Amino acid sequence: GAAAAARPPGGRVAAAIDDTVRVWARVRDLEEEHRTQPAPEPDPGFARPVREWARGASLGEVLEGAEMTPGAFVLSLIHI
Repeated sequence: GAAAAARPPGGRVAAAIDDTVRVWARVRDLEEEHRTQPAPEPDPGFARPVREWARGASLGEVLEGAEMTPGAFVLSLIHI
């Protein structure tokens, strides 16, 4: 449901998300230093829908209650 989709996963996935955010912060600092276009901040809430879709859930199930269109979801997957 919507609450599960908004809640990021825990355990090893949460640790990986934390690592990703730390790397993103270092990249952001370098982007600022070199005055380049900043990359968007990672969205931890996106991990659960991606995981569920990769496990075989339908796109409709994954996006139920989410504030993301199917097209935006697929476009975001392309960037992963």
